[in-house]
Amino acid sequence: MDSTAYPDKEEVTLIAHASAYGGVATHLNQFATVLRGMVSVKHVFLFTNSAIEINSENGLPAPTLVPTLNSLWASRRLLLKLLVPLNLVREIWLAARYCGAICGRHIVITSHDPHAFWGLVLLAGHAEYFLFVLPDPREDDSTRKPRKLRDAVYRIWQAFMHRVVSRRLERASLSLVAPTSYAAEMWAELLKIDSAAIRVIPNPPFLARQCNGILRDVQANSSMIDTIIQLAKEGLKLVLSVGHMVDYKNPHKWLELTKHAHEKNAGLLFVWAGDGPLLEEIRTSAAGYSRIFLPGRLNQSDLRRLYEICWVFFHPAIKESQGIVVMDALTLGIPVILNESEALPGLIGDSGAGCVIDCASDDASSRYISILDGLGDGEGYQHASRQARLLASRSYSYEKWLAELRTLLLKTQELCERI
Repeated sequence: MDSTAYPDKEEVTLIAHASAYGGVATHLNQFATVLRGMVSVKHVFLFTNSAIEINSENGLPAPTLVPTLNSLWASRRLLLKLLVPLNLVREIWLAARYCGAICGRHIVITSHDPHAFWGLVLLAGHAEYFLFVLPDPREDDSTRKPRKLRDAVYRIWQAFMHRVVSRRLERASLSLVAPTSYAAEMWAELLKIDSAAIRVIPNPPFLARQCNGILRDVQANSSMIDTIIQLAKEGLKLVLSVGHMVDYKNPHKWLELTKHAHEKNAGLLFVWAGDGPLLEEIRTSAAGYSRIFLPGRLNQSDLRRLYEICWVFFHPAIKESQGIVVMDALTLGIPVILNESEALPGLIGDSGAGCVIDCASDDASSRYISILDGLGDGEGYQHASRQARLLASRSYSYEKWLAELRTLLLKTQELCERI
């Protein structure tokens, strides 16, 4: 990182969610590394529910570790309904406790919880808030049972967020950043602000870039990866999916479509890499299918090895603000198949870098098989691969991301100097 970009570096506090693995860890490592080259990171606060191992040789201050509120109150149903205001109260308390690092200071937030850290924004001097997830959708009032407490909490919360965000934006003391236009529009709807007030900076691919990040990757190598690579060397084509094994990543539909494709095409190999609460259930359901592999949690080295032999990348997620795993695939020239959900279709548009499929449709299985068969053609596949690389270079490059971050932080520094 070019340390001369800011000769008199702005001092900031980094506040982030942290996880031992997955996209959250990968993004945080890269983000913290490049941020360190652009500004002077004086304090780091990591909010986490998982056991993480800190890398003390990355040039960043030793982080203050804070358990996320969800783990503390998950067993208390009434308090769980009040999670949003509890977050706010707790964050105000934390700001008071660490006043020198937060109150009136310049903070940079990377969040994977749409209801977190707004109390810290309220008390900071200036904040850049990177909104890497989508806000929770509200249910249709006509189709759900009224829940007075929950609805009242939501209305109060929404009004509070609108007031805080609007005032901060007017005073130029808050910058909001989303990874896609779709995410910006969803956040603008929640906050009741103009979507133009939210800057769109797409996340780049991260997998191919090793960095001396803030979190250590301590996961052991998986022997299953050697088996998968050997099968690919023997001529099988790998259809790869990567993600946490939870409902919104859609693993049940993935397995349904994968089983059909497994029966129809003996030349394909299917892998879902990722851990989560649904992993054992999906593994049990996939038993007996010799070319379906679920290796679970992988370290970055093993994951890179899978991408290197990947033929097609399939991302069936239901809820997604962008999907860094898709960026990794496009950058490597891997055609993608994306679910027709939220931000995913807009990632490739009409670029020809892949296909979009409605995983919830009645003909999803036949459509999926048809796409895989179509990509099997040499010329068609090569065209999609070239378009994937071109799209990634034009819209999602690491260099473009760095330039956008530099511009944002330089503008912030100039504003702070005027105050």
